[in-house]
Amino acid sequence: MTQIPELHAGTPFDELDDYIALARLSGLVLSPDGSLLICARAVLDDKRAEYVSSLWDPIAIVGGGNSAGQAAVFLAEHVSQVHLLIRGDDLGKSMSRYLVDQIEHHPRVTVHRHTEIRAVHGEKYLEAIAVEDNRTGDQDTIRVRALFVFIGAVPHTGWLADAIALDDHGFVLTGVDAIHARADGSLPINGGLSRTLETSLPGLFAAGDIRRGSVKRVASAVGEGAMAVRQIHEYFERS
Repeated sequence: MTQIPELHAGTPFDELDDYIALARLSGLVLSPDGSLLICARAVLDDKRAEYVSSLWDPIAIVGGGNSAGQAAVFLAEHVSQVHLLIRGDDLGKSMSRYLVDQIEHHPRVTVHRHTEIRAVHGEKYLEAIAVEDNRTGDQDTIRVRALFVFIGAVPHTGWLADAIALDDHGFVLTGVDAIHARADGSLPINGGLSRTLETSLPGLFAAGDIRRGSVKRVASAVGEGAMAVRQIHEYFERS
């Protein structure tokens, strides 16, 4: 039986027969001066609902994708008011229709279109946010106790940068993209088409959100993990 080696800090990649690249994503948060900060994601469930409603009411959410929409619908069941802020005018541009319908008909969700945060206010805790209409420049203040920002994610792949090909944002290249990125350029393209999750380092596979072009959903990540296992077996069969 082939043993999957234990990975630890400092393990050279050329000592690994095969490996599925595991990394995580952090949510991005905008600081008051507009710079990007990395923060941990908050995980909320019904067990924390009472805590949320007592300390984080009302709530503001920034973002127009499904993650923001799902958060708005969930949190609106536990607080008196959720303010959803989007920069554009069309909530359905990047959000699924079922979420748009729920949000637009939810009595405790207010959608603020063409709206951007300009400052946050509070002494010990968040008390309010200053917002601006990006068309007219009109400013307003919204009183909130918590702010969730869903504007994208950054992959924690710095530890892979010297070993495999990444795109400009740090996402792992796989399949045909990885083949094209290999330094020697000598590997035939048809040599890797059947292993769509293999990186630029033969025998190293990536699955889930850290892979460029992946669908950022839990179900998709689980499916890619299963695919990667299958492709690892194929790799051994052909090696």
